[in-house]
Amino acid sequence: MRILLATAVLVMSAPAFAQEAPSAATQKAEALAEKLNDPVMQAALAGGMDAMVQSVLDLRVDGIAKAIEPLTGKSSKMQGKTVRDLASRDDPNFDARIQNSSRRAVAGAGAMAGGLAAAMPELEAALRKMGDAMERVRDRMPNTQ
Repeated sequence: MRILLATAVLVMSAPAFAQEAPSAATQKAEALAEKLNDPVMQAALAGGMDAMVQSVLDLRVDGIAKAIEPLTGKSSKMQGKTVRDLASRDDPNFDARIQNSSRRAVAGAGAMAGGLAAAMPELEAALRKMGDAMERVRDRMPNTQ
């Protein structure tokens, strides 16, 4: 009975032992996913993204508008205006929406990285099959030397 039980355990666990170690690309994807799904890292990245977006929003547009005046034939009414002024003029919740979108973008990147890490073995297998197929096609090509 013990031999039968031990044999059953070995047979059932054989696939787990037979699995290949994750490739370097899979390991890198898993590490990236782990980092991007870390709440501390997400907060830092969202803060960095928000700072970059805020810099763009604070860009003054009056100089650009002044340069376009000769083309439009109209006097610019953009004195002292910024991208934020133009983007938020019809949206009182503009700044809150921008901050939330930075956080959502970072969380989305973490989710995508996790999906990529999970799919990496299948992607690598598909690429190997494509490479093998390309070699077979190349081998069948007529020699035109």
